[in-house]
Amino acid sequence: MKTNYFLKIVYLSCILLFITTTAFTKSSELSVYVLHDSLGEVIDARENALYNIFGEIEGFSAARIYKTGIDRYQLHILRNLEGKAQILITDMSLTTLTYTFAYHIKTRRRLLLDKGMKFEKAIYPIEESMWYERSDNKKITLRDGSKIIAVLKQAKRDILIVQTLAGIEIFLPDITIAKVTDLKGEIAGGKHYSLDPNQSRLFFSPTGRPLQKGDGYFADYFLFFPTIAYGMTDFFSMGGGVSLIPGADSQILYFTPKLTFKVAPKAGIGTGFLFLGTFPLPVPCAGIKGKEHKIILNIPPHFFHIFNIFISKFLYIQFLFTENCKVGRDQIKEKET
Repeated sequence: MKTNYFLKIVYLSCILLFITTTAFTKSSELSVYVLHDSLGEVIDARENALYNIFGEIEGFSAARIYKTGIDRYQLHILRNLEGKAQILITDMSLTTLTYTFAYHIKTRRRLLLDKGMKFEKAIYPIEESMWYERSDNKKITLRDGSKIIAVLKQAKRDILIVQTLAGIEIFLPDITIAKVTDLKGEIAGGKHYSLDPNQSRLFFSPTGRPLQKGDGYFADYFLFFPTIAYGMTDFFSMGGGVSLIPGADSQILYFTPKLTFKVAPKAGIGTGFLFLGTFPLPVPCAGIKGKEHKIILNIPPHFFHIFNIFISKFLYIQFLFTENCKVGRDQIKEKET
């Protein structure tokens, strides 16, 4: 009796698991999301201008929205600019589609038919900064998991024409593309060579090569000296940090701006300085002693600057400027209140 009861539970569990898995698989299948019947699956340049969906996009070719999972959507926009193609892929939520896209498209459709209105404000504006790319060489990940290293040559409606390292042109329907990422490095002899991720510095000291705009890194020296750096522009970067020495009365604050200039394809020159000081940085002030409390502020015991000139990875010139000051107990003035 107990055995039959156990088998029934196992049988029902298997059926439930099968139904759940099937439902999840169907909900996760890729499908095209249609904003409005008048637009169809592909939004072209005329429809974008008519409804002002994404705003003015130079070289606009086509746009599509895909459902990639449960409440997960992707917007793909293709365009041609300066003799090459670009693709923008951004994630979207069901809320954005329902209340931002579908509602406004329906409303603008009615206003177009009734009054022939023109719309100045874009429904979902795409800024030019969103198209920023760092390399012409791309790694294209397809829906089936395969990857292609290629250059985006041209967009024809929702078809992306790419050229591989071997010079072969491939026509990729937009629906087959899952992700496109920039590849840093060089193409030589039909092969891609990755860029040195630490070209802007050695183990400790910097080099004459720049940290590109938007790039950054985190380093930790001897565990207690973490450093973070960020490229503000393609020729100026800022780095710094604060020490984490356990039990110390004060910590060391440091920052290192760096200015670089490219003088040849494989050579550059840079300059910068290193600032060190105690943290927090107190200010010179007289002490005030009261009946119940006493406040004494001190000036920093010492700090110094290091001015650097570094050329490529070989020549390193350093100038050290120190400013030292020390305040003894007898130099702190007190005022009785």
